[in-house]
Amino acid sequence: MPYGTGLFLDTSIIIASFIHSPKIKKHIENRIKEFTFACTGMVVKKELKHRFFNDIKYLYNLSRTYNAISDLNRRIDALPKQQYRKFRICFQTLITIDEMEDEQSRLDRLRYYTKYLLDYGMDILTKKYCFLSISSCFLGKNDIQKTGNDYDMGPSKCSRVSDKCKIHLFLSDNQNELIKIQEHLRHIDNSEKTVELRNAEEFIDKFKENPHTIQKFNPCSTVADLLIALESKCCPSFYTINKKESQHYCRVLNQNLIVRPTNPDKDDEFLPREPK
Repeated sequence: MPYGTGLFLDTSIIIASFIHSPKIKKHIENRIKEFTFACTGMVVKKELKHRFFNDIKYLYNLSRTYNAISDLNRRIDALPKQQYRKFRICFQTLITIDEMEDEQSRLDRLRYYTKYLLDYGMDILTKKYCFLSISSCFLGKNDIQKTGNDYDMGPSKCSRVSDKCKIHLFLSDNQNELIKIQEHLRHIDNSEKTVELRNAEEFIDKFKENPHTIQKFNPCSTVADLLIALESKCCPSFYTINKKESQHYCRVLNQNLIVRPTNPDKDDEFLPREPK
C-alpha cells in the first residue's frame, strides 16, 4: 500500500521491536520495509533511555543479584501497581528470553541479553533509523554512559538542564500547530480525554503564558506524546501501538496513522489522513 515515503516510529514501536513476540517483530519489520525511510526523534530517544533502557538496567542488575530465575520472577511480581510500566517491560523481556533457542540457563541468557541491549541497543537504533534533531531535546542527545558494570542514563528532567535545553525554541517554531492541537482537544468530550491529552491541553496554556521558562514543567516527561507528535510532523505516516493520543495528533497534523495491535494475530490498523 502506498503510505508515503517517510514513516515516523514512536517509542512504543521501537520497544516492541526489541521485546515483543516474534510475530509482532515481523509485522513491524515488514511495515517499515514498505517505506523509503524510517525515522524517529530526540524525545523518543530520551524516552527510550529513561523508560526502556532504565528498566532493562533494573532487570540486568537483578540478574546479577539473584542466583535463580524463580527468585528474580518473584521480585518482579512484587513491584507495586505504580510501577506497572516497569513490570510490563520486565515481563516482556523475560518472555523474549524464553523464546531464545539457547542451551544456557534462563538467568544467564537474561544477564547476557540485558547487557547486550545496554551495550549496543542505542547503537543499533542509530544505525537503523534516522534520529531527527529538530526538537533540540538536550536529554535525548546524550548517550548512555558505561562505567564498569554500571550504566548512567543521565538526567531525566528538563528542569535540571534548563540552561542547555532549547525545547522552548522548538515549541515556539510550532506555535501554530500547538494552537490547532489545543483547539482540537477542547472539542473532545472530557469523558474521552486521557490524562495525557488533558495534560497537553493545560501545558499549551502554560507555554502561551510564559514560553521562556517552560522547561520547569519538564515537558519531555509530562507531555512527551505532544512533543513526539510535533517531531513527526514532517513525515506523512506515524506508527505506534498507542492509538488513544496519536489519533488526535495525527488528525491535526494531517498524517496517516498506523496502529500496531498487541495481538500478534491481528494486522495493523490504518487510519488515512484527510485528502487535501
